[in-house]
Amino acid sequence: MAHIPSGGAPAAGAAPMGPQYCVCKVELSVSGQNLLDRDVTSKSDPFCVLFTENNGRWIEYDRTETAINNLNPAFSKKFVL
Repeated sequence: MAHIPSGGAPAAGAAPMGPQYCVCKVELSVSGQNLLDRDVTSKSDPFCVLFTENNGRWIEYDRTETAINNLNPAFSKKFVL
């Protein structure tokens, strides 16, 4: 953590601090097993939607591809946060 003198600016090369700065990335892989078949004429076509909360509101961050006729999907799309 960089020391910032009172009323001063961070030293050259010091990392910014606070919740608005990302210090790491997370890669999230999603899959499903034995999903319920909700289609009448074929198997379900599942997909996954990732929502994030921002200032008390949930917004769509990203979504996976649709796995056509698949009750055990292993989505290739990875969410990077």
